[in-house]
This record gives sequence, C-alpha cells and structure tokens, in this order.
Amino acid sequence: MLAPRVSRRSFEEKNRLVLDGLRPLDAADLRVWEQGRDWLAARALADETGAVKRRHPRARVTVQAHLAGYGGAFTDDLGFGGVALRTHRKPPLKRGDEAFVRLKLSGRSVYVSGEVSWTDATRLGISIRGIHPGDERLLQALVCEKLLHRWEGLN
Repeated sequence: MLAPRVSRRSFEEKNRLVLDGLRPLDAADLRVWEQGRDWLAARALADETGAVKRRHPRARVTVQAHLAGYGGAFTDDLGFGGVALRTHRKPPLKRGDEAFVRLKLSGRSVYVSGEVSWTDATRLGISIRGIHPGDERLLQALVCEKLLHRWEGLN
C-alpha cells in the first residue's frame, strides 16, 4: 500500500477539528482530512495481502444510543456504513426492518436511519441509509481516531 499523501500529524489535527466541532473545516482543510480518511479507510479494509475484506471500515466504539420505538442501547462498534447496537433484551426488529437511531458522539446527538442487516439475542446491525453530511464526517472522524494505530511506522 502506498504511503498517505498527508502526514499523520496534519490528519490528526484536522480529525480533532471535526471531532471537536468548534468550527467547520475550510475547503483546503477538508480536502486534507478526506485524503487522510480515505487512505486510513483503505488501509483498515485491506488485510496483509492487500485483499479487501469488507466495504466499510469499522472500529470498536462504545457510546450511548437510543433505538426508536425500543429505548436505550449502546454501540458495540461503529463504521462508515453501519452501527452494531447492544440492547438489554432481544430487540423487536428483524432483518430488513427500517431503524432509526440516535447516537451520542462527542457530546452531540447524531441521528441515523437505516436497515437492520442482522440480529441475534441482544444485538443488531444497522446499515446506514440516511445521515446528515456533517454528522457523517463526525462518525467517520471517530472511527478514524480509533484506527490511527494503522498509521504506525509510516510518518
């Protein structure tokens, strides 16, 4: 895999700005962040041979969540394209059902809509179909923060 076109330090700085939400990134900063995000995502998705294992990167992240029509939950992991939720009892949803979730990310409420892609006794996976672009960046920045160990030894 090629080295990233941005430095880790520059990416981390832009990623922190996205996470903090104190000010929006200007066009140049956003391009730098997107380059780092895309490189990190590609690195996270490829195994040692370079073969891609899944469509979206994900990371173990535990945050509070609320599943509409059900109640409190928390995340097992977050990804660019989905979220795995853990509940206290079997959720009333099944594969293919529409789901709406509120996540608490960096002190902000992020609303996602999607489709249930799998369930088990106390968990369910939701493929994200709808999310505000600013909230999507926040979710991606949080995943990237957890994946930064992939940058080790490069720069």
